[in-house]
Amino acid sequence: MIGTSGRPISAPPGCNRRMPPSRALIGYHTRPSTEARRMWYAIIGNDKPAALDGRKRARPAHLQRLEALKEQGR
Repeated sequence: MIGTSGRPISAPPGCNRRMPPSRALIGYHTRPSTEARRMWYAIIGNDKPAALDGRKRARPAHLQRLEALKEQGR
C-alpha cells in the first residue's frame, strides 16, 4: 500500500518490522478488537443546597417508573 507521500506504508521510523497495511492505517501499537468499542466516561456535577432531600422525595416515584418499564420489557 502506498501512503500519501508516495512511499510504501510500513513500520514507524526506527522500527525494523513491517506491519500489514491494515494495521498501518490505524497505528502500529493498536490491536484489533473482537468486541464492540466502548467509551468510558464520567459525569461530574455539583448538587445545589438541600438536593438530597429532593432526591429522597423523588426516589419512590422513580423506582415505581423503573419497575413499570421492566414489566413492559423496556
